[in-house]
Amino acid sequence: TLFRSKSSLLYALKLALGERGDSDKIREGAEKGRVTALFEIEGSISSLEEAGFSLEETLLITREISKIGKSRAFLNHEPVQVSLLKELGRSLITTLDQGSSLLLKEEKEHLHFLDLAAKNGSLLDQWQTAKEKLHQEEKELQQLFKLSQERERERAILEREQEEITAASIQPGEEEEIFQEFRLLSTAEERRSLMEKCQTALQSAVSHLHPRCREIEQLKELDPSLDLSSFSTLLVECNELRRTLDKRLSSLDVDQERLQQISDRLTLIEKLKKRYGENVLETLRTIVERLSILNGLEDAILAQKEKVGELQHHVNDLFSQLYERRKSVIPAFEKRIEALLEELNFPNVRFEVRLEKEKASFWMAPNVGERMVPVSDGISGGEMARLLLTLLILFSHEEGQIVLLFDEMDAHIGGTTAAKIGEKLKSLSTEHQVIAITHFPQVAEAADHHIAIGKQVIDDRTIATISPLNWEDRQYELARMSGDPIYSE
Repeated sequence: TLFRSKSSLLYALKLALGERGDSDKIREGAEKGRVTALFEIEGSISSLEEAGFSLEETLLITREISKIGKSRAFLNHEPVQVSLLKELGRSLITTLDQGSSLLLKEEKEHLHFLDLAAKNGSLLDQWQTAKEKLHQEEKELQQLFKLSQERERERAILEREQEEITAASIQPGEEEEIFQEFRLLSTAEERRSLMEKCQTALQSAVSHLHPRCREIEQLKELDPSLDLSSFSTLLVECNELRRTLDKRLSSLDVDQERLQQISDRLTLIEKLKKRYGENVLETLRTIVERLSILNGLEDAILAQKEKVGELQHHVNDLFSQLYERRKSVIPAFEKRIEALLEELNFPNVRFEVRLEKEKASFWMAPNVGERMVPVSDGISGGEMARLLLTLLILFSHEEGQIVLLFDEMDAHIGGTTAAKIGEKLKSLSTEHQVIAITHFPQVAEAADHHIAIGKQVIDDRTIATISPLNWEDRQYELARMSGDPIYSE
């Protein structure tokens, strides 16, 4: 539940289309506020397609805000991000109020309308894309120039690193292999001691087992069921183990020189790993590649310059086309604006577009005998509003909005002009849904449907009311708005 009649209605619509929610707007005593807006859709909406929504004939938007500031949004009952509603709102509705004409104080908007007149949409997209690409390539060229300036210092460092790693002649898998050798050499004395102890034990075992062979034979004769074959196997294995240890002990000669070489080698590899990372050979490959780039930098700069030059030529060519199209459409554009302004009670108005490279500005002489003044700062609020309405009449179809909402756009004008504005809004409604909030009966009577917004006090609470009017109610409201004394109370 929201409060404050007309302002609440506009706030509710903005809330449905993604504006930031304000919990203070929730009616006193209510826990949350909910707004729903139903649109009938024809054609496609890019923001919906990009978000993966299949477009239906109707689009139901629901937005909720709670007293604690939480917000939820739904699109055809599916939860969505509020940012999608905001993007969608730009495609669905244009709201124009007394402050909207301030847009015409920015000359970039003048160029926007001129491009609409020239139907430059596709060409503008191509030009913008080409400019972005040119900017990227220019940035790359600047990086190459910077690299060129720092090249000698970097190259000296890389060459020194390359020389250090290359001089080490590290082979793939070498560290693991020599570490195993180092481990054997460095533990030679420990292994010798262990083998001598094992040999002594085996010798003792053989000396005790061998005399028992006759006794084993006697047992086999006395008890044939007793399997004692493993005894002889054990004796054979003990002898084999003795011979193996004898052989290894005879060859166990520690090469201290070799041990020192391996130790030094492992120390060198570890030092390189600390400096260049665990994979020293991969670092070496990276250094070689970087040196190749640095050594071929002149060629890379020349190639990049050529690429930038081609893109600059393409951008200039597209801009030349834009400029010519803008220039060629100006005479017809000026006449169309003057004709519509005259219909809006601007007799003998003069309108002019001044084009300079990437800049366009609108100039007007609203009255006979007056000099041309820039629209951005030289005309009144009422004149600005009528010019904006004229531009909207001409280009609302190209802008593609479904709903056009006019919030007291008829301020600062007289009754005769209001009637003219009413007629123009009527003409706009043939292709768009037009909603006009007005205090002028001349504007209101041009509408097909009328809604009265008011307030009532019920049980000490102020209630906002929105009432569709029938024919009789409409006549009453129009008479009241016109100041008819019969209805002035």
